[in-house]
Amino acid sequence: VFARDTEHLRHVLALAHAGLVGVGVVTLGLAGWFVLVLTRRGLRPYAALAAQVQRIQPNSLDLRLDPRGLPGEMIPMVEQLNRLMERLESAFARERRFSANAAHELLTPVAELRAAAENALRWSDDPEATGSLARETLETAGHMQRLVQTLLELAKSKPGGPSTTRDAFDLVELM
Repeated sequence: VFARDTEHLRHVLALAHAGLVGVGVVTLGLAGWFVLVLTRRGLRPYAALAAQVQRIQPNSLDLRLDPRGLPGEMIPMVEQLNRLMERLESAFARERRFSANAAHELLTPVAELRAAAENALRWSDDPEATGSLARETLETAGHMQRLVQTLLELAKSKPGGPSTTRDAFDLVELM
């Protein structure tokens, strides 16, 4: 047979093509859904870690990240973040202590200035007392200025910068 009617064959091929396209679309949809579900499930530990990090505030630096439930690859990073949190907590504590000490150091001169000013007002008609109080006020202001200057120098200094050391040396030998 040299010639045969191919209409039936074309119809079968069209059905097969439509079936393959339909199966391909369904397979692609299922694969997309499957990837989405697996991705969400795989990223869930990271979302939990992000929520833990978000809860840490300057007033709650004592919180630490919990590595349970995280993939093994993330545990070293969480441990390093916890060490960083320890250093931050320590630095904030030092800053609070320093601020409290600095405020305490400035309270005394401020109280002296206030007392001198009150006494100057009380004895304003006595030039000798007023002059003495003015000198005391000037001394106290100088003391406060030195404290503030020291605080400014500390603020400008870099942490871990070079420290100054004083060593004894023989000047004659050096000359």
